Amino acid sequence: MGAGCWHNRPMSDAVAPPDLETRHFQILLELAYQVSGSLDIGEVLSRSLAATRRLIDFRGGSIQLIEDDALRIAAADPEVSSEVADLRLPLGSGLSGRAATTGAIVYSSDLDEDPRVDPEVRRLGSNQGIRSYLAVPVVASGHIVGVLQIDSGERDAFSEEQRSMVASLAPLMGSAIQNAKIFAAELAIADRTREVDRLRSNFLSITTHELRTPLSALVGFAELLSRSDIHDLMDPLEIVPRLRTALDKMAYLLGQMKRAASTEGDTTTTETKPTEVVPAVELAVERFADRRKIVVEAEPNLPSASIDAELLIDALEALVANSINFSPEGSVVTIEVRKDENRITIAVIDEGPGVPAEDAQRIFEPFSQLQDPQTRAVGGLGIGLATARMLVEQMGGRLDVVPGSEGRFEVSFAIENPRD
Repeated sequence: MGAGCWHNRPMSDAVAPPDLETRHFQILLELAYQVSGSLDIGEVLSRSLAATRRLIDFRGGSIQLIEDDALRIAAADPEVSSEVADLRLPLGSGLSGRAATTGAIVYSSDLDEDPRVDPEVRRLGSNQGIRSYLAVPVVASGHIVGVLQIDSGERDAFSEEQRSMVASLAPLMGSAIQNAKIFAAELAIADRTREVDRLRSNFLSITTHELRTPLSALVGFAELLSRSDIHDLMDPLEIVPRLRTALDKMAYLLGQMKRAASTEGDTTTTETKPTEVVPAVELAVERFADRRKIVVEAEPNLPSASIDAELLIDALEALVANSINFSPEGSVVTIEVRKDENRITIAVIDEGPGVPAEDAQRIFEPFSQLQDPQTRAVGGLGIGLATARMLVEQMGGRLDVVPGSEGRFEVSFAIENPRD
């Protein structure tokens, strides 16, 4: 018998399409296979929504995940507007929020008449054209992690049997989402470990590079002092200030290293009091008077700010030193002091190349520098900015870099009396 005999079989012998229960089982198996083989949360969510659509016809659907006590749309079919995607629905609010809080399936046969709809959702119009709405909690390891939601433009579109079938998909989604989140967290830890290793390597390279200069000077002068013909070479008294300079350099580096050890994860707070900012700024720049022209431009009659003057001086010295190191010789460093609404802002501005936007946060990490440790032209351990930010934050202030074509760092503190 040839293959053509298959087509001559009576219609009664043809394979009948699977019934709803069989199709439901097949989709469950397919989803289990697909999501168990993926650790990418975006892929898990998209496959979960696709399986839901194969199981039941709906107008729109989404998977909303819990973040900071609110629901956020993590995947949608079809795509939603950016305004809707940015919406955060507080737990307990609206239909999805109720499902996320109670752990029970929430169904509305007619949203137009349902008082449980969140007012903000109504305002945005994201439920426009929707009559039926189904929200199923997604649970992983006994904890609700999100909500699977589908809707229809028809009134009472989802039967009790269909709602049960959709609910049967949720446990698979929950397990897959949890696995993907765990994997993402492990990747983040691995990335952080690699970054710590990079910073440690940078620190060792920088420290070796910086300590080599004063150590070489100390060794050289020690050998010179041990020579019997030293008086023929130079006056021994001339060596003393040079030794002192090398020792001071080493003491400074060791002090920076000790301070750097406290920058990572330091949550220390300090006692602040109403203090005039300008005198602290002027004291901070005195140390650099012989190195660079520094101009202080302060608005008149500035109110006091809640600060510790000594810590502010230390932080500003680090910022000014950074500006001097990374700007051309002979250029001017400007410090602007102004009132911005309810804050006092101190801007340290130089004529250097500035900081690219993509490096705006990295430069505040201890031992992190934008230049290669072996080829950089500027000295230092790379902890000045990290130290400055730590000191400012101890006083309840903020330190940020303003990316651009010039170097610009801004320190700001709350005004003691905003009505001043």
